[in-house]
Amino acid sequence: MNQDIFQRQEEVRRQSRRFFTSFAASVALAVVVFYFVVTGCLMVFAGAGFFGRKSPPLEGPLSAVTVSGVLTETLVWRLPGPVYGHPPKVLALRPFLIIGSGIILIIASACFYKIRAIKNGGGFYVAVMLGGRLLENPETFQERQLVNVVEEMALAAGLPRPEIFIMDQEPGINAITAGLDPEDAVISVTAGALEHLDRDELQGVVAHEFAHILNGDCALNLTMTGWLYGLLVFHILGRNLLGLVGRGRVRASGGRGGQGAAIILAVGFILTVGGWLGKLFAELVQAALSRTREYLADAGAAQFTRNPTGLAGALKKIAAFPKSLVSGNSLAVKSFFIASPVKGWSLFRTHPPLPDRIWALLPDWDGELPALDLAVQKAAAPSAALKTAASASPPAAGKRLADQLKNLPRDWSGLALLALAGGPAGESDLAASGRRLLESLPGELRAAAGDPADAPLLAAAVFLQNEDPATAAKQIGLIRETLGEEAGRRAAEFGLLMNQESRLPLLSLAAPALRRFEEKEKMNRLVKALIAADGRLSLFEVAAAQILKKSLGLSLGSAAGGPGRGAAPPLDFIRQLQGDVALLLSALAHAGTDDPLEAEAAFKAAAAHFSSQWPPLPFRPRGEIKTRDLYTLLDRLARAPGLIKARLTAAAVTSVYYDQKVTPGEYELVRALAAALDRPLPLKE
Repeated sequence: MNQDIFQRQEEVRRQSRRFFTSFAASVALAVVVFYFVVTGCLMVFAGAGFFGRKSPPLEGPLSAVTVSGVLTETLVWRLPGPVYGHPPKVLALRPFLIIGSGIILIIASACFYKIRAIKNGGGFYVAVMLGGRLLENPETFQERQLVNVVEEMALAAGLPRPEIFIMDQEPGINAITAGLDPEDAVISVTAGALEHLDRDELQGVVAHEFAHILNGDCALNLTMTGWLYGLLVFHILGRNLLGLVGRGRVRASGGRGGQGAAIILAVGFILTVGGWLGKLFAELVQAALSRTREYLADAGAAQFTRNPTGLAGALKKIAAFPKSLVSGNSLAVKSFFIASPVKGWSLFRTHPPLPDRIWALLPDWDGELPALDLAVQKAAAPSAALKTAASASPPAAGKRLADQLKNLPRDWSGLALLALAGGPAGESDLAASGRRLLESLPGELRAAAGDPADAPLLAAAVFLQNEDPATAAKQIGLIRETLGEEAGRRAAEFGLLMNQESRLPLLSLAAPALRRFEEKEKMNRLVKALIAADGRLSLFEVAAAQILKKSLGLSLGSAAGGPGRGAAPPLDFIRQLQGDVALLLSALAHAGTDDPLEAEAAFKAAAAHFSSQWPPLPFRPRGEIKTRDLYTLLDRLARAPGLIKARLTAAAVTSVYYDQKVTPGEYELVRALAAALDRPLPLKE
């Protein structure tokens, strides 16, 4: 369990490769089985005279065996000649290639359709598909509490705040997260979760969902959904066709209408039966890849909050209040939820049993479930099997996981990043740190961060240099020219309410509103002009630009003072990567001290993380380091392999802690690195 986040992401990539191998095998088996199902059904229809082919004459003495053989030969003879040849042959390459190619084409088209829809919509696609309501203006106490908890978690992890959805039609207790990357992530909770969970339990659920985001599970889940839809499509189409006949939308009487209904019924039956195996494979693959990730997300939530009783309490209430989701679309994404929305055989379960998960978090749990209100208990009492499981002793798997949880390091990612949140590693609680940071922000700024109209003004105000009145006046003038007189006044007010430590967290909170801002190109031009107003590029501006890169599509370009070094040819990739790492670690060492000897010592301690795979990295003097080069350097490092990213983050933290203090320059540069690498990083209080 105590994996670095990059190691976890590498494991997700390995799971992805295993998934595609399993998917390819499932498609091959489905094609073979579907071919024989189609052929068998066509033989039955041929016997009923659907194709009008005359049978070969019967010759010789008759017996039961002879009649059976002749009948089979007759049915084969009546198969469509253009597909099965003349004379028709079932066990031949031609019909298999024709039918198999058609099956593969349909599967590929369905996968392409679903994957394209997911990529275009991302996390929003899943949330809307499940009937979620975007929570823009929280009105009730429960909604405001949910927003606060999500914002605390985002600030604690140093991630953009996910969009929040509420599934109003769902009375059960559940939650789901989806997204192609942390910037695209959304979190949806059911109305039942808001109603029945207290703050600690809700925090545990949200922390579990954040763990999925950070582990890269969301992207893998969406990828699985898109590809597995190809295996499900025949079953879905078949059930829809059978439903048309069952609901009476197609006449089943005699004549042409009755024949049409019979054909639709026959096609629906073939698709349903043939597609059932694809559905079976899809559920097996999905379940096999999902169960382990739930344990990892539970462990991540326990590390994040340092309060395993919160998530355990939520899981107990889910166990005491088992309720299937109303939305039928939940079946397609059932592995996304914190608890499975449907019951099923153990082989097809996408989640471990709830008692096992609770025992892993609370080894001393006595098996008792909470008593919810009487109306709820009558509506959905725990099943007998669940009561038996909860009253038994903790299973071996639960005990092992509980032991692992006890020995987890205090830092969630496997690195000593907690000091950047306000104290030495092991003395800070990420969730509590996020809450304190959120409470320290002025209410007007928090409200502006969530308002699509004010968020662009807030983002512009982040770059105001109030310590230099002349530059600040020039920047306010640029805001007035671009966004209007009132916008300039509001941005100036926001700037006066900020301090240096609050600016980056505010950009993280404003990320969802900025993504919805329609005039992104205008905002990009304004940000570049604000950065260039004083003729130089600071480390803070590099960090802020990295945070805005995804939400606004910002690229500094010429504002950064030049394009920087171009991409290296493939043969020079490692050499350029070594140079980039050396330059970044040198810049970080100089940001921590003005003493060249201390800076070189910090650099050597950091560079030791690469000593096992690279030659000694050269230390760069301060005069050779230009801030304008760091922006393009970070872009290149964002494309580095995961193992290099892991070592680079560890090296950066080693440099920061070398002198046991964190300077503003160190913090800003490491924060820029975290944003470039999509790396969770606690923000300084």
